[in-house]
Amino acid sequence: GGANEYASKPYLLIFDAGGDDTYLGGGRNVGPDNPASVVIDLGGNDLHLSHADLAKAAVAAWGPRKAMRRPGPARAACGIAGVFDLEGNDRYASSGPGIASADFGAAMLWDGAGDDVYDGYSDCEASARFGVALLVDRRGNDRYDAFANAQGFGGTHGAGVLLDVEGDDRYSANDSTLDFPSPQSAEHNASCSQGAAFGRRADYSDGHSMGGGFGVLADLRGNDAYSCGVFGQGVGYWKGVGLLLDAEGDDRYDGVWYVQGAAAHFAVGALLDGSGDDQYRSTMNMSAGAGHDFSIGWLEDLAGNDRYVANTLSFGASNANGIGIFRDAAGDDSYAAPSVCFGWATDPGPGGLRALALGLGVFLDQSGNDRYQTSQGFPQNGSSAVNWTTKVDPPHGGRLGLFVDWSP
Repeated sequence: GGANEYASKPYLLIFDAGGDDTYLGGGRNVGPDNPASVVIDLGGNDLHLSHADLAKAAVAAWGPRKAMRRPGPARAACGIAGVFDLEGNDRYASSGPGIASADFGAAMLWDGAGDDVYDGYSDCEASARFGVALLVDRRGNDRYDAFANAQGFGGTHGAGVLLDVEGDDRYSANDSTLDFPSPQSAEHNASCSQGAAFGRRADYSDGHSMGGGFGVLADLRGNDAYSCGVFGQGVGYWKGVGLLLDAEGDDRYDGVWYVQGAAAHFAVGALLDGSGDDQYRSTMNMSAGAGHDFSIGWLEDLAGNDRYVANTLSFGASNANGIGIFRDAAGDDSYAAPSVCFGWATDPGPGGLRALALGLGVFLDQSGNDRYQTSQGFPQNGSSAVNWTTKVDPPHGGRLGLFVDWSP
């Protein structure tokens, strides 16, 4: 018991019976002479930090965040690390890899109860390469903040899983402080977060490509909010598989490009929302069930009166022989998007192997009185349309778009 402070040094095991404690060490393995480190804390409003300054300063507002990359809580590097905090309103903050982060190791952060804050920079909040990282929060209204490679991220041979069981939670991948500008748009960060899996693409550089891993964010109950820049919310890139699963609640999803069930380059990205009156918004391309370059992007919402706003190549869109699938199973929904959406497949052009391969875009709304705001003429409540971008005779390939809205 009591308010204890654990200094930044190697530990094998810390067992704390209670009190408002500060951890600058423990629960992170810091080298080959410290291959395993575990913290067990039974209660109290605790601070688990990479640096003492982060007890009060947010990582995004902390000036030295780029240079001061000391490992944070539940960080495993060629080893095993674990933090088990049973209750309390806790703060986990790290400018370096941590908050359930593994490279060539296994890391776990388990929080039993409390309104907690998870504040990271990159490679954090269930992030793994050549390893496994698991973050479990059982109860409380929690806040997750990070910049990149976070909130359920799987790099090469990595599995990162974030599971939040209950509470009204907020997940944010910072898109206002541009520390990780995206190749797609320099005005936005490459988030690679919230159920994201990425490989190393090197076919245009040194040729040593490596496939992505498995990234999952699963939230079981609560009215939640998700926001990110480019690449997020159930996204896969270069042979990675990224999933975002939200079981219930009135949720909000905000993103930019390659978000909300999107994938590129032999990958899979999916977003599944079980129930609730949800809002989906993306400001640029490839979202809401969009697949690019032999990839599968999938968005599925099972119930609720939902609102969708997107840009081009969204709502069941195929680009360059991808597969994009969008399905809303129930509810009175509204949709707003310009063109090349709603069950559409683009044409990669004549000749070559791509001309022989299928590109498939599928939009399916199964019930409800729905409204559409779009420059495309065919999306209407209770209607269907088949959009052949290229119909080959004999039919050995082609780009097919399918739009179906079933009215009551």
